[in-house]
Amino acid sequence: MNAMQTIRKQIMAVPDGSIFTIRDFYGITDQNNTKQCISRLVKEGVLKRVCKGIYQKPKYIKILNSYASADPYLVAEALVRENGWSISPAGNAALNILGLDTQVPMRTVYVSSGPNRKYEWGKTSIEFQHRSSKEIGPFSAITALIIQALKTIGPENIGDWHIRRLQSLLTEKDREAVRKESRFAFTWMQLYLERIVRKEPE
Repeated sequence: MNAMQTIRKQIMAVPDGSIFTIRDFYGITDQNNTKQCISRLVKEGVLKRVCKGIYQKPKYIKILNSYASADPYLVAEALVRENGWSISPAGNAALNILGLDTQVPMRTVYVSSGPNRKYEWGKTSIEFQHRSSKEIGPFSAITALIIQALKTIGPENIGDWHIRRLQSLLTEKDREAVRKESRFAFTWMQLYLERIVRKEPE
């Protein structure tokens, strides 16, 4: 099986809508040949270029008679694989994921250990904003997400219902992670994190 066949097989094995970067195919052949294979697959329609360095396996939505736009969360995950960044959804995206707000943002912002970057396609965009270890790590995904939610709400607006909602989402494993990692968070957040990891809702 040659490089093109191997890359094509890897693409066809995953669900429609999946996101790839060039790095996802490293090890199959050299970088230049990989780029040539990807370019050919884009021309064939096997892949669709989302933005620079990001490709989607097209996903057709029959009821809409059109192809789905690339999922920003999958694009972010692909960029993490590509660059080795640590990231966490921030702002309204963090609130939406945790059920603290029902609005789905068109612009998704992530705090990141990498540089400031912005990616746009169609009407969608994702932005990475460099932040210090106080926001990025060493945190598990759930701790980082809660920290971003608390920061977005602000200490003057955090209510008991926010605490109860976050308590209800945590598994025992999550609680232990937040408990251990809370000491690395901003000082003003530590009291709220201590309340969140209590087993009994307040």
